[in-house]
Amino acid sequence: MQERSVRSNGTQARIASGLSAHETLAAATINAARALGRSAEIGSIEVGKAADIAVWAADPRTATLRPSDLELVLLEGRCHDPAALLDGLASGA
Repeated sequence: MQERSVRSNGTQARIASGLSAHETLAAATINAARALGRSAEIGSIEVGKAADIAVWAADPRTATLRPSDLELVLLEGRCHDPAALLDGLASGA
């Protein structure tokens, strides 16, 4: 599988518009949850909130991420091996 960067066009646009790295992360998480009226359920890491989490080897606010930078994935409360997830994507599973 060809490695591609994960930084979205939206993230690049927010950074280019002058938002700080912190403001960009908030725009993609808690502020988006607030706009949807769901900040009590999602948007930040807190006890009782639903969360799927990707842990990267680099700071996603400042770096262009690649799949090989992925260190850990938590989906619905379960820890997954990133390599296995990426292999599943590549094989179409």
